[in-house]
Amino acid sequence: MMDQQGLSPESGTSAGTPRRAVVRSAAWSIPVIAAAVAAPQAAASGAGVDAAAWTDAEFLDGGPLARLAGGVVAGPTSGGQIPAGVLLTLTVDVTLARETAIAVSGVVVDPRLTLTSAVPQTMTGSESITLTATTLTPLAIGVPPATVSLTVGPSTAINEAHISAVISNVPGDADSSNDVSETGVGLL
Repeated sequence: MMDQQGLSPESGTSAGTPRRAVVRSAAWSIPVIAAAVAAPQAAASGAGVDAAAWTDAEFLDGGPLARLAGGVVAGPTSGGQIPAGVLLTLTVDVTLARETAIAVSGVVVDPRLTLTSAVPQTMTGSESITLTATTLTPLAIGVPPATVSLTVGPSTAINEAHISAVISNVPGDADSSNDVSETGVGLL
């Protein structure tokens, strides 16, 4: 005789399934579940990562302020994530048309990065500046780039800006050809 849930009063299990068989099945299924949970964590630890440098340079409102940014992002073929501790080097060159120096009016650092170099107060047309930053937290595929953004100006004397982003220290990077990215912008 069985109750409403299909349990036999003698065995405490479904009809025809001994209690020991249920316990044996559970003991075998637990390691399989644990292995399935551990596999994605191992895959995300660095295997299949493609770290790509990302740059952007533009003149805001078509003139007086230039925004120069660079960062690091997980590549589109990445199977994992970019770990914490990735070094981003951002090199900025600005060519000035009429002035000898221009103010650096601000820097915005993504909260997932820490800036490890000082930001100069001015830039001249004969020098380039280099900023370094390190990732604080892992960056997963599909998230926006972690960036450092520099604002230069105001000045209408800016003629041209060039920016280069270089990333390094990425364990398991599948494609090092995209670890450097460059872009430029000119005042029209």
